[in-house]
Amino acid sequence: MILGAYVLRGTGEKLYGVSYENAERMLDLDLPPHVTACVTLFHSRESTVLGQPYTLEQNDFLWVYAFFDSFVIVFRTTQDEDLSSLSRRMVALGRELASTLGSVLKIWSGNMGEIEGMDDLVDKYVKLDLESSDEMLPVIDSILNEAFSNHDLAYAGVIDASGDMLAGNIPENHLSVIQGELIHEAVKPSTDIVPMAMPVLGYDVQILRVHSLTVVAAPHKDGSKLGAKTAASEIAQTLSESFS
Repeated sequence: MILGAYVLRGTGEKLYGVSYENAERMLDLDLPPHVTACVTLFHSRESTVLGQPYTLEQNDFLWVYAFFDSFVIVFRTTQDEDLSSLSRRMVALGRELASTLGSVLKIWSGNMGEIEGMDDLVDKYVKLDLESSDEMLPVIDSILNEAFSNHDLAYAGVIDASGDMLAGNIPENHLSVIQGELIHEAVKPSTDIVPMAMPVLGYDVQILRVHSLTVVAAPHKDGSKLGAKTAASEIAQTLSESFS
């Protein structure tokens, strides 16, 4: 069970905190000193991997940390919490925070709870069951099949908020590069359904965020970049219409 969710700077400065221990959610910025000390310690290490959760057991609680470019997410849970699901939700929350509020987080002073939508965003991922995405798979498969029929693509796919490929044929080495860019906030949501070009291992890959999903489409090395760009836009548009 998730008991609390927090957002901090790498320096340990507390930006946001909420407790889920009682029937109603409550503001909670009262973190133990060992938690903030752990944040600063991990943040200062060159070996700390962005987007990879780290755990610490203390006083019957499990503290889970996930580091991003401009902030750190910390969850406090009971020790029976499923770490696999929890990690996916933390990374998904971090990526959406980075894409929607990343620039704000870098300069904000005070409580992030004052920002409209912050509470709803955190609540969504605390309560999110990412396995429910299985219900989306037939629709996404159909959308991708249509794109492959209409465009000459080397590969295409749809990635969920946790960085996993829901459907498609993105090569694993390419997927790893793209996941890294998502963690580093390189891909932003586009309100105009216009993809951005990203070189990935010699391919001119078109990438586009829509809601919590990321659309990827790549032409063959000697293929039409415009075709891949159009395909990514069409996939994103149909996804937006299907899951809005």
